[in-house]
Parts: sequence; C-alpha cells; structure tokens
Amino acid sequence: MEKKRDELPAGRQRLLLLVGSYDEAKQAYRYLIRLHPEWENQIAYLVPDDSEFTSEWRGRDNRLHRGLVARLAETGAWLLIAPLLAVERGHNILNEEKKAAIGAAYFLIRPHPRPDDIHYIMHSINRWAIDTSDNRDRLATLCENQNPDLECVGKKFRAAAFGEWRRLLRTPLRYGTLRHDDRQALTWSQLVSMWQVIGRLVRGGCAAQIFFCDAKFAPHTANLETGDRESTSLIIDMLGVLRPYFDCSSEKTPREKDLVRILYGPLYQALECMERGHFDA
Repeated sequence: MEKKRDELPAGRQRLLLLVGSYDEAKQAYRYLIRLHPEWENQIAYLVPDDSEFTSEWRGRDNRLHRGLVARLAETGAWLLIAPLLAVERGHNILNEEKKAAIGAAYFLIRPHPRPDDIHYIMHSINRWAIDTSDNRDRLATLCENQNPDLECVGKKFRAAAFGEWRRLLRTPLRYGTLRHDDRQALTWSQLVSMWQVIGRLVRGGCAAQIFFCDAKFAPHTANLETGDRESTSLIIDMLGVLRPYFDCSSEKTPREKDLVRILYGPLYQALECMERGHFDA
C-alpha cells in the first residue's frame, strides 16, 4: 500500500479501503495498526455521525465522522477505511486543488445485501411493479382478456404482486443460487453502489485505480482456475448486464442505450479492459 501510495500523483497520494460495515472498518484499522504501529497517525476509519460527539474531525482512536469525510485531506491521513455504503454518495473528498483527494480504492469485500435486508426486497417489488405495469401483454395475460377493464387489471395486478412479494421473502439472498432475473437485479444494485463510490475518486477529471481484493468477486480466477461465469462472478455479471446497452444489435431502445452509455460507459470500458483484479477508471 505504501508503494501504491507513492506511485500516485502529488496531492492524491491517498488510498481508500472499502469494507462492509462500520464495525469492519474499526477491525481493519486495529489489524493494520498491529501490523504497522508506525501507521497509527496515518490511518483514519469512518464512524457514523451519531457516534460519540467530538469537535475535531479526527477524534479519539483516529475516527473520522461520516459527515466530515470531505475533510480527509486536512487530517494528514493517507489511508481511509470506510464501509462502501457510507461513501457511495453525498460527499466529495477533494484536495486543495478541488480534485479527488484519493487516488486508489481497494474493495476488500464483495458487496452484498444482508440476508435479512428488507430494503432490497422492497426495491425489488417496486421494480417488478414498474416493469409489470408497463407491460400490456402481461396484464392482458393476467386477466385472460386482450382488452381488460381497469377493475380486472387492478385485482389481478394486486394478486400477482402479493405472490411476487411472498416469493421474494422466501428466496434465499445468496448470489450464486439466485435465478437469472433476480441475480441481474442484484448485480445492478451492487453495480450502482460501486460506481458511485468510484465517482468519489474521479472528481475533477482525475484517473483512479480500483482493486477487487475479495476472492468472491471471481472465485475460480482467484484460485488460478478457469470457469468463472455470470453466476459465480459479480464482475462478469456486471459486464453482462451492461453489454446489451453497448451492442448495436440488441433489443434495448435507443433511449435506454443512451442513458446507460452516459452513466456507465466509463465503467463498462474499464471492466472490458481490466487486468487481473484491478482496473483504471
């Protein structure tokens, strides 16, 4: 990490280590301090804003409150440990030149919702409702009528939605066992969060280096084997869900293609060209 820090441009020689929770951020901090006691004043780890109040942005035990993460460049720390979801949006972490203060990020964990995360299921049923309500053929099939009336559509839609809600509640939220459409929905959810984090590192038109450290990102590749595919590798599935929007022969509408290309074109290109375990954004 020191070598990578020194390779980064002046003013951006900072690293971001991404973990799954605030507790993991604290554990990672303590682990690194045990390995390198001389780093004690060079590492900050993120804590929630409602933790013990301090008037300083660097409090006891090198904690950095989430609401003050934009001041990272003022702390003197070159290493920040943070939960992925805590830095995905809302804060620009800039240096004195108003450019991204962090030059490289390491995903120490593959992001994944908690098995008991009801928010993901709520987002899933909302997505189902939008997709279904916009599909006239599907609504006609539900009512067994090519010209269904509003009352029939309403009753059948509600019954189908309740069935989908129960299915989602019963479905084990494990990446490798999800059916194709559920897995792609999960991949989109994680893709957006990860790209928003990477967005913290490219402010001001800067380049950034991104490393995927968790073997779960591509377990076969991590073991120097072949055989990773969409159902085993989040990285491969990210490419899979994005590729139709960059394929001239796909059935996606021009509007959908333009939107995805604008929002995620750089991510798609970086994933296409990535080396083993890392890419440049």
